[in-house]
Amino acid sequence: MPKNSIGQFLSALRRASGLTQQEVADRLNVSNKAVSRWERDECAPDLSLIPALAEMFGVTCDELLRGERSSPRDFAGEENSEKPKAKADRQVKALLRSRIRKYHNLTLLSVGLTVGGLLSALVADLAFSEGLIAFALAAAFAAASEICQICFARNAVLPTDEETGDYAEPMGKATTGAVKTAVGVTFFNLLSVAFCLPPAVVVDGANFGLTFPGWLRYGLLFSFLAFLFFGLVYLLAVRKILIRSGLLIYNEAEKQALERQRSLLRKTAAISVGAALVIGVGIFLLNCLPTDSFAKRKVFPSPAEFKEFVERECDERRDDLSYEVLIGEEGIEDAPYREYGEILNSRGEAVCSYYYNPHFYYSIEFSHTSEDGAPITVITREGIRDAVELKSGLESGLYLLLLLDFVLAAGVYIYKGRKRMAAARA
Repeated sequence: MPKNSIGQFLSALRRASGLTQQEVADRLNVSNKAVSRWERDECAPDLSLIPALAEMFGVTCDELLRGERSSPRDFAGEENSEKPKAKADRQVKALLRSRIRKYHNLTLLSVGLTVGGLLSALVADLAFSEGLIAFALAAAFAAASEICQICFARNAVLPTDEETGDYAEPMGKATTGAVKTAVGVTFFNLLSVAFCLPPAVVVDGANFGLTFPGWLRYGLLFSFLAFLFFGLVYLLAVRKILIRSGLLIYNEAEKQALERQRSLLRKTAAISVGAALVIGVGIFLLNCLPTDSFAKRKVFPSPAEFKEFVERECDERRDDLSYEVLIGEEGIEDAPYREYGEILNSRGEAVCSYYYNPHFYYSIEFSHTSEDGAPITVITREGIRDAVELKSGLESGLYLLLLLDFVLAAGVYIYKGRKRMAAARA
């Protein structure tokens, strides 16, 4: 048979089989217009239909893609078979590129739906202060995006059985790429839902909404936790299911490398989670401690020293925020705010009296067992402010250490995992 295009070859095979375009279309579950367009070379059959067409007309996939039947000369030597094989390879690559391009364009539609949900949620929360409605909109758009992506991925998956022959490998790579893209879109949808969860669960967020800085802070935290959780689920379980079902295709060496990666991930995750628990206990204990336990204390061994200190502070800091406007019969006047106090001994007798400004001090503690009330411990307002900053800094440091723990674990896993996969593909 002379060399023809795929369309001419299909037309000749159909006529030789005594079939009409409608009969071919019915067997393939396509329209007769599609068959007519194939035969006129206006477009090529979908790559997933090539095995079915080859079986229908009693030819091989290679012959169908080349547009001619194989002759004995094609098997006489390697040189004679190179040109027909190269032509078929070009046909397969062109069909695969067209199919992948179409799938990626449809994927943009799914991503656009999710982004539309995020924008709708922002408007519902920031403009109308409706936290629950914001989350519901984001979840609904993400669900619609996921359904669309599943449908697109199902249509993009190609057969990789024995009927595809020499083209099983490129078809398998195309299928693996389509499934990985679908997994990526699924992650994007899950993280977008997690990002929009704070307005619905944070206190008062559901009823009054959240400010954008508050939403951004909680949303990034929720998204990070969702990424860690769903990432572990995918790497430990879902990916193995996809490989067994033939949707992710790897050779034996790559499968062994992935199994070693799973073992590495379990060990890395166990160490990282253990360290995270230790850091979490540290954060919990830190928050259980009172703030004044971090404050610097002034201890006075005698009442005279204490009295001198507080009265000097009261007199010297006249320009501080210790003044109060007093309203009397003669009008308004500024006067230093002061109170009088007494130091009592163990019998309840006054040892000495003093005046002081209570706004300057967080706490003043006397000894109830000594005769003069000494030692006297004072925590100033400046000291308690420094203590708050110190405690906040320690807590921030522990959270940063927690983040570094996860980042370090992820870095070790990615580095060693890629190194093992590269060695398996070499």
